[in-house]
Amino acid sequence: TKGPKIILGVQGKDTDEALAYARLAEELQVDGMISMPPGDVSSAADLDRYFGALVAFTRRPFIMQTSGGPP
Repeated sequence: TKGPKIILGVQGKDTDEALAYARLAEELQVDGMISMPPGDVSSAADLDRYFGALVAFTRRPFIMQTSGGPP
């Protein structure tokens, strides 16, 4: 459809919280989702698990932000 798109941020302090926001985004039928990694991840494997869970949850466009997470 044409017109403005709604992209909802679904980041959380951990995967469970982020998935709760993603559930709400699905209920609202947004056009896409975006998330930063949580601040306490310490490895690429942590990032993979976090983003993997979110991407697996939705078929909507998903944007992975690179700010946040480990330095």
